[in-house]
Amino acid sequence: LQPSELLRLASVHQSVLPDLPPGYFVNEDHGPDLLQTDRVEVAIHALLLYVKMRDGTVALGQGSKDLSVCMQAAHVAFLTSRCSGIVSPDKYPDARAGDKDGPSPGPTAVDSSMFFSRDGQTDEHRGGSDEGVSRTISAREAFRAIMNFETVERLPVMALEPFEQTAIERWRGEGLSAGAQPEQFLGMSRLVQVPLPWGPIPAFEQRVVAEDDNYIDSVSTMGATVRRRRDNPSMFYGHLDHPVATRDDWEQYKQRFQADSAGRLPGDWNTVVAPRLNASKDPVGICFFPFFCRLGFYAMGMERFLTAFIDDPELMHDMFAHWSRFAIDMIRPVLDTVTIDFAMFAEDLAGKNGPLISPEIYGEFWYPYQDPIVDLLRDRGVPVICQWSAGQFECLLPGMLEHGLNCTWPLEVMAGKDAPTLRERFGRRLLLGGNVPKEAVIAGPESIDFHIERLTPLIRQGGFLPALDDMASPDMPFHHYRYLIERLQSITLV
Repeated sequence: LQPSELLRLASVHQSVLPDLPPGYFVNEDHGPDLLQTDRVEVAIHALLLYVKMRDGTVALGQGSKDLSVCMQAAHVAFLTSRCSGIVSPDKYPDARAGDKDGPSPGPTAVDSSMFFSRDGQTDEHRGGSDEGVSRTISAREAFRAIMNFETVERLPVMALEPFEQTAIERWRGEGLSAGAQPEQFLGMSRLVQVPLPWGPIPAFEQRVVAEDDNYIDSVSTMGATVRRRRDNPSMFYGHLDHPVATRDDWEQYKQRFQADSAGRLPGDWNTVVAPRLNASKDPVGICFFPFFCRLGFYAMGMERFLTAFIDDPELMHDMFAHWSRFAIDMIRPVLDTVTIDFAMFAEDLAGKNGPLISPEIYGEFWYPYQDPIVDLLRDRGVPVICQWSAGQFECLLPGMLEHGLNCTWPLEVMAGKDAPTLRERFGRRLLLGGNVPKEAVIAGPESIDFHIERLTPLIRQGGFLPALDDMASPDMPFHHYRYLIERLQSITLV
């Protein structure tokens, strides 16, 4: 970093105050990485950290040598900015030019006011009297810009799929700090989902019905009997029984899915939750989970659900019609009070070799009930409406685009999904995300580099967010995943 860049960043560091946990970027494990990257926001982090130390709000003990180097660099940055009049010497009287005695390095305890930028992107200031001064743009703004094919300096790097709990447990022994989530630890952005409880009210009582040395069979809150492995309880290993076997079962089951049931929206929605979502620096969206395919799977089991389109079409029309009304009633108060950046229909409606339903079935049963939801989202200005599904369902994409969806992720490579090929076929009508194969990250840096190079032309086109194409799994080393994230974070687009 050049001194001029440090000064420019110093001039805007007070505006970098997103809603991150206290101590972000300054815990004992992550501290040494502050200077091991060329990301421009690091200068702000180091400078603001040193200012906070000088202000007496950071207590330091003995700690790492690398963090000492970081603090010395932060001290130089601080003194440089102070001598240029950017940081007031009256506010920080101990910061004297030529003062080489920085605080003792080590783990930090930080007050609740200490927050750091998640993305630190800069763009030229537009409007006002501060001509020539750069401003920080948030990951939320960058997400919207990229998905509108506008140019930004850096990607908002994020996970489009959750992390397997067993992967996080492994990573704890490979450098991930205790208590930290990967996004926080690695300085990633994230997709903030509106907290909507889509499950049954009242929920089914969770109870164990059978267990042995390897498995636990229990009733889920959705009413299905599911099997989990003792050594990986966060994952399902089979659905054994389901709550809807007959039309009468469905009539009783659907009464648990009413938008006006107590508890659907938090009691402090208007005073706390909605304002917090509107203030988020990360993109905010609605995730319809479960949607039609997952609803049918959870309620009926996959075989009964798929054969019902032929054996009992009236039941399927009623099920989808009810869920459509339920979803619309759920999201109206959200759209009235919160700016939504994306919506995604969580389906998982395909396998490696193709979709679970044909385009004809999809057209007959999905569009009449999905279209009103999409129309409402479009009317309210939601820019990204996404089909979130694993597997290969390219044959359904033309119809989805015609009916208002404009995005899909995570583009599973093992299912034959290739983002550049999809862009060539569908053009800018289809926004994309993911397509970095999990298998490549398991393999290591050389394979990761190959796929980033494969995707780089598309990254530069815009309308695409590169990310892992599946859940991070326990066979993935943390330093491989970290390498992927840091490679994506290092990409400059201007």
